[in-house]
Amino acid sequence: MSLDFRNKGFSLVELLIVVAITGVLVAILLPVLGNVREQSQTTTCASNLRQLHVAIQLYANDNDGELAVAKHDAKAVHWTQIISPYLGGDDDLKSWEKPSEVCECPSWKSEPDYNPNLTWLWGYAMNVVPGLDPGTPEHNYRFNLDRRNSDGALVGWAGFYNLSQITYADRRPLFMDGRDWLMRGDSLDLVAPNRHGHGKCNVVFFDGHIEVLDGESILQAVSDPKNYSHHTTGS
Repeated sequence: MSLDFRNKGFSLVELLIVVAITGVLVAILLPVLGNVREQSQTTTCASNLRQLHVAIQLYANDNDGELAVAKHDAKAVHWTQIISPYLGGDDDLKSWEKPSEVCECPSWKSEPDYNPNLTWLWGYAMNVVPGLDPGTPEHNYRFNLDRRNSDGALVGWAGFYNLSQITYADRRPLFMDGRDWLMRGDSLDLVAPNRHGHGKCNVVFFDGHIEVLDGESILQAVSDPKNYSHHTTGS
């Protein structure tokens, strides 16, 4: 008895079948891999926001409860540089220097307006009206900014907040996915409400918990926290 061990090559039909099966598998796996990647980025983003919240708390502990301002005009620095020491960064970070990567949402890197050279734009927006409540006249808004007149006095609409002054901490946003360094409270122009898909983005509140919110929910939570009802909770 003899066995024929001669190699037989693939026929054209067999090769086409293999190619077709490979194509089907790729078509199935690509969306799955994309979803896994996006979920990973969303989770990293939420972790970043938690760390930003902790940094704000540590800054306040070292400054008699004072909330870090969103922007300090005289020093030409933003909150990213101000809380840098509490994120493992330089304690004298200049406005042109890159802040901690904790300040950067990983999903922002794939957006068309991403620019790693703009050190005040890192994918998160700070709520600059943390004292805003329903019925507050526009001229009485107090923005969490250090902005002064030529004589050194704070301009009328700028000022400082103490964490003890923050009401509805479990309903008032602190940071959120954004296209700029601030969120003014009256518009979604500087927010990124679809950063993580399905028209929603990550938001960390003053009490430190995370929620996944759509744009309208963000507006309500910022401008009317008293009547804001909790939505999808990240943790």
